[in-house]
Amino acid sequence: MVSELKELIDKFLDDFILDLNLKLVDFRTKENGNMTIAVYEASGFKLYFYESLREGEINCLVGKTYADIQDTNDGNWFYVNAILSKGSQLSVEELLKNVPDEPRSIETQFSDLASNIRCNIKKLAEYVSE
Repeated sequence: MVSELKELIDKFLDDFILDLNLKLVDFRTKENGNMTIAVYEASGFKLYFYESLREGEINCLVGKTYADIQDTNDGNWFYVNAILSKGSQLSVEELLKNVPDEPRSIETQFSDLASNIRCNIKKLAEYVSE
């Protein structure tokens, strides 16, 4: 199975990446081909996209400019969705209501993620600059 990550980034974020002057600084597979990563860097932050074939997940972290791309657990990387949900106190019932009946496709997951990044890039960049 081949990663779709680069195609999804190109499809949903190509113009956004150009507008922000993001530079691709790393693109590779890890974990015996089970994970693909793409890391972009701007003047004040980094974006670390990954697709895990094993987990069927695609996600993104935002990092400080000096965040180590080899170690996303170094305290300088933060999940985009965690930043955006800070302060929202959903009940268990509300959380369960948001769980889809069927697993969402990788493309649907990435489309939603890309939309969140586009709409909130200023907030994300400010979060890691603090």
